[in-house]
Amino acid sequence: LKLQFLYFIGFTHMTALLLTAHVGLLLAYCEDMQADLMLQGVVVVPSDNDAYAEAVQQYAFSSMPTKLHPSGIVYAEGAGDVEAAVRYAWQCDYRVVVRSGGHQYSGLSSCDSNEHKCMQVDMSKFTEIAIDGTAVRVGSGVSLDLLYTTLAQHGLFVGGGECGTVHVGGHVQTG
Repeated sequence: LKLQFLYFIGFTHMTALLLTAHVGLLLAYCEDMQADLMLQGVVVVPSDNDAYAEAVQQYAFSSMPTKLHPSGIVYAEGAGDVEAAVRYAWQCDYRVVVRSGGHQYSGLSSCDSNEHKCMQVDMSKFTEIAIDGTAVRVGSGVSLDLLYTTLAQHGLFVGGGECGTVHVGGHVQTG
C-alpha cells in the first residue's frame, strides 16, 4: 500500500524503498522511550521497578488507582524537554497527560497504559516565580505554599486554595 501510494504521487521505486526504510526506523524509534528521548530530565518506565513504583505515586492515588500506570513518566527540566516529549508522543501514538503536583482527583493528570500507550509529563521542576511590579509569572510546578510565601514577601496576594502542597498547574486547571 505504501509503495502504491508513493508510486501514485510520482515517486520512483528507489525513493519508495528509502521512505519505507525510514518508516521502519521511525517504528524502531518508538520502542524504547528512555533511549529514544534525549532530555535534560529523566524518563522513568515500568521496567525501572522501584523508581517507577515511587514515580507513579500521587497525592490523589486513592481516587484513581487504576489510572496510575503510564507507559512512561517524563520529568521535564525545561520547555525543550516538554517539546521533545510531546513530539515523541505524537510520532509514536502516545496519549499525553500533564502532572504538576499529583493532586488531580478526577484523574486528568494520570493515565493507564493498559487502555492506550500514554506518557505522563511531570512539571514539578518548573518552579520559577518572576515578579515585576504587580505582574507575576509562575511555573506550573510551584506549590501554593511557595507562591503565597513569595508573594507575601513582595506585598502581593492571590486568592486560591488552602492546601499548600497543591501545585499551580493543577490549581489553575481544576481548582
